[in-house]
Amino acid sequence: MNNSLLTVLAIFIAPTVTSAEDFAPTGLVSRVWVAGGQNKGFRVYLKNKDTDPLSSCSYSFAYIDASHDNYQAAVSTLLSSYYQSKPVKLHATKEPTGFCRIDEVEG
Repeated sequence: MNNSLLTVLAIFIAPTVTSAEDFAPTGLVSRVWVAGGQNKGFRVYLKNKDTDPLSSCSYSFAYIDASHDNYQAAVSTLLSSYYQSKPVKLHATKEPTGFCRIDEVEG
């Protein structure tokens, strides 16, 4: 193979570097905090036995803003899990700022 073909292949095969990190913490909702709708509006804190599943997030919480396309259902699921002491799994994105945005909720 010639060098230009190898270069093209390397570009497509090389891993993609992103500015956000996806992860899926699991635990009980230990606390909720409601702020302004676009200011990390609905915040949850998790606990899992003696550990903090959100310890890698800024201020150890994950949030969902009112602009999320399924905001009401996600908040409802989180509050229901909180009041029933049922575990949840968050599918979240850790932003470059360190804050963790909730993308999906499993209750």
